[in-house]
Amino acid sequence: MQHSIQDLCKIVLEQLALEGYTEKGIKKHSRSYRLLMKYAEQKETFHYTEELGREFVHERYGASFDSKRYCNSEYVTEKIRHLEKLWHYQQYGTIHFSNRSGKKKTFQCPLAFKLEYDAYVNNHLEREIALASQRDLIYPITKFITFIDSSHIASYDDIVADTVSGFLSIYSDCSGWYMRTLTIKLRTFFGYLYENNYTAIDLRPLVPKIRIVRDAFIPSSWKKDDIIKLMQSIDRANPCGKRDYALLLLVIKLGLRSVDIHQLKLSNFDWKNKLIHLIQHKTGELLNLPIPDDVGWAVIDYLKYGRPKSDEEFLFIRHAPGGGPLSNKNTLCSILHKHMRTAGIKIPTDEHRGLHSLRSSLARSLLESGTPLPVISEIMGHRSTISTSHYLRINTASLKECAIDPEEVFSYE
Repeated sequence: MQHSIQDLCKIVLEQLALEGYTEKGIKKHSRSYRLLMKYAEQKETFHYTEELGREFVHERYGASFDSKRYCNSEYVTEKIRHLEKLWHYQQYGTIHFSNRSGKKKTFQCPLAFKLEYDAYVNNHLEREIALASQRDLIYPITKFITFIDSSHIASYDDIVADTVSGFLSIYSDCSGWYMRTLTIKLRTFFGYLYENNYTAIDLRPLVPKIRIVRDAFIPSSWKKDDIIKLMQSIDRANPCGKRDYALLLLVIKLGLRSVDIHQLKLSNFDWKNKLIHLIQHKTGELLNLPIPDDVGWAVIDYLKYGRPKSDEEFLFIRHAPGGGPLSNKNTLCSILHKHMRTAGIKIPTDEHRGLHSLRSSLARSLLESGTPLPVISEIMGHRSTISTSHYLRINTASLKECAIDPEEVFSYE
């Protein structure tokens, strides 16, 4: 018997409760299913199919079921897993398609590789590397060790070029930037093994070097009308709306990076002199920015009428029981994409549409208004104009003026 979408969602939610899922987890599933049912109603579809799920994920989140899990954000991956439970229950009568706890299994390093792996992990601890950075550096190594163990390789000295190629082929549908990062982390691990006499030969030459030509890409930016449409769609009568409006305005008008938005504190605001003083996370250098009137009033409106009462020192906090700062895992893309959907702005799949695209739009606006490159560098918080010159390719109007007419060239022959 094929259930209707409404009945299928209800059954799966009941199954989650029977399986001991937390109330919070069930609410997350419920929200996903309500959005799916609304989408299905618009499509006049009454039964769930995998194709419907694919279309829903593509249109709402700009993502694909076929992407590797690590190529999508955690938020989108979670939504896909919610839909997979529907399909799996429909096909097999169970919501389980992975481990029953619903949590990632703790990595257990095989004995053949444990000594070297533990030494590598301890090395990161001794160097007092930030916990988030440790996870980023070590996680790919756990995947590699799992791969070589499943390939019946007995020790690191048995690794050959085909071993590395086979591992990297698993990630072949990920972006060039992801692959480049992956190879760098793998090469770093091999370097540690060799330099500490855990391997007889240096394995680093086995890892291909992936060169990304930065100048080959045009930074993604927004049309001015779309930015206006985005900001006008935000409900500023709502406390969360006040927060999101002020947050996005800081990016649009001042070009603050996502990580600096996370770390922005009340003490960074010098209201008397109308300045923001902050140490940039990326460069470690001091950045002083003037507070435009509209930015200042948006922040004040949020502080006075939107921000929950809290002793938290960070400016932007969670509007949820318990409050606290925004999660470091949250790149703020979910906030931006939520308001894009409200504004009816389609999330493209072939272009980046995170907060950094708004930062690129500021650079484009400054370039088009004739702002000198050194001034733009200072506003964007770059160490030199070399980094800022990356944005010159956005200003296509000026580039067209530099175009050479082939006929004119040939006339000189």
